[in-house]
Amino acid sequence: MTTLYEWKRPVLAAMLGLGPTLALAQGMAITSMAPAPNTPAMPPTSSLTIGLTQAPTAASASELRVYSAQRGGQRARGATPAVVSGNTLVFTPTAYPYVAGETVRYTVTRAVAGAGGSLPAPLVAQFTVATGGPGRGRFVAASGPLAGGITGLNPVVGDLDNDGDQDVVIGHSNRSQVTVLRNDGTGTFVADPDLPLGSSYQHLALADVDQDGDLDLLTTGSGNGVAVRVNNGTGTFTGSQLVTVGAGVTFVAVGDVDGDGALDMVTANANAFPAPGSVSVRFNDRAGNFSGRYDLPIGTGAQSVALGDVDRDGDLDIAVPDPMARTVIVFFNNGFGVFPTSTTVPVGPYPVSVALADLDGDLDLDLAVLNDNNSSVSVRLNNGVGTFSGTLDVGAGGGVRLAVGDVDADGDLDLLAQSPYVPGMIGLSLNNGDATFAWGGMVTVGDGPQGLALADVDNDGDLDLLTPGRAGLSVGLNSAPLPTAPGTAPAALRLAPNPASGAATLSGAAPLAAVQVLDALGRPVLATRTDASGTALLALPAGLAPGLYVVRCAGQVRRLVRE
Repeated sequence: MTTLYEWKRPVLAAMLGLGPTLALAQGMAITSMAPAPNTPAMPPTSSLTIGLTQAPTAASASELRVYSAQRGGQRARGATPAVVSGNTLVFTPTAYPYVAGETVRYTVTRAVAGAGGSLPAPLVAQFTVATGGPGRGRFVAASGPLAGGITGLNPVVGDLDNDGDQDVVIGHSNRSQVTVLRNDGTGTFVADPDLPLGSSYQHLALADVDQDGDLDLLTTGSGNGVAVRVNNGTGTFTGSQLVTVGAGVTFVAVGDVDGDGALDMVTANANAFPAPGSVSVRFNDRAGNFSGRYDLPIGTGAQSVALGDVDRDGDLDIAVPDPMARTVIVFFNNGFGVFPTSTTVPVGPYPVSVALADLDGDLDLDLAVLNDNNSSVSVRLNNGVGTFSGTLDVGAGGGVRLAVGDVDADGDLDLLAQSPYVPGMIGLSLNNGDATFAWGGMVTVGDGPQGLALADVDNDGDLDLLTPGRAGLSVGLNSAPLPTAPGTAPAALRLAPNPASGAATLSGAAPLAAVQVLDALGRPVLATRTDASGTALLALPAGLAPGLYVVRCAGQVRRLVRE
């Protein structure tokens, strides 16, 4: 007899063009998905349509579960349910559109049924909502850091009070509390009283774990627990369910790993050297209660975890960095939330932050991994079945937290990396559409950034940049590039002497323009600005190795040879 797992992989592979379809006589099966899984730029009002081999029952409509990451939580319910239309299940976000840049995940559960019976396996998939608006990856400060001594860490963004704009929750490095910052719709925030945690903070996540249409709050502590607090629909959080996970929990991700339509919990647990770390999987009972004890062994020091269907078999796999081994471990789901097989992907030195995203536009999930020791992002491309290859390491400007999103609204996903080594700066790499990247410069943010997030906080359709730091939350609104007068071209940059030993002078630039010197791997080695005459002295750091370097200023590039 064909097992569930044996059926699931060839059928979904055939739907995605990867292999022959296994015949299922008179049974219920999925024949199509629109949009295709992992679509990177889905219009915000588009319908999700699941094609089936036969007409589903009316009750099957409630077994298409659609989850927005930033507004409304479970969407296919209440005033905008999924519907049966012929041989399809359809969900259209009619009450309000999806949020620009957010990831939408959905599950077609095994309970979808027709005359020939129910589905033998669930389907879990995702797409990313397109961005637009005026922004093209140039960020302008909307406001300085919030007053009140908010020492912020690792923000999470979502519409907590269901008023149509994006609010923010940040943790604190100096006390066991989080702060809810409410958005007035323009990207201006007002802080609520702090919410006590009862333990020191590590990481946050927002997700509709109780399936009531709002975003609940999950917080990790310094020990081995994740606290779950339920949203009452207005951004007020109650309850204190504590879910036990592995020792030294550092990061929590949420997704439907067992295909039952509810969002489960997966954590990265660093433990302490030489004791091994772990990944913990805890299952949701569809009411927001987590149970089960399933842990996967990993190396020590993991700082993040990502969920996504990397082998395109209809379930969520796990990617977690192993810093000491310079690898990312990918655990493959068997469809039941069990991960019997894994592979390792070589990346850069001391990987700390991992993301799964379609970087080359071929509808599978690639790896982007931020490496702390050399301030680079390792990009490893998926061949469609969960095998990753490539050696591209993109200069990032820093190495603690990574964000992925289409900041220049061109339909592909760009990379932003926090820079603890260059104070008040975020490194931006713009995707050319094929997972090659052009350096977009360093974005100036508040002092001592402690994490970053991308979200449309001013409701204009593009992704803005949020960075909490020592004094609070800095907001950078995405705006269009500065216009150039018709018929004019930027002045040519000049470097002298070139080759240079200790210093070179850059001239011909605009006044007060940002200047960067990058090494051959794209890593910044010097950042400065031109003076009022458009000139800058580039004092090369002592001990800088001889060789070829790149000088960037106002979109122009010049080569500089260090003798």
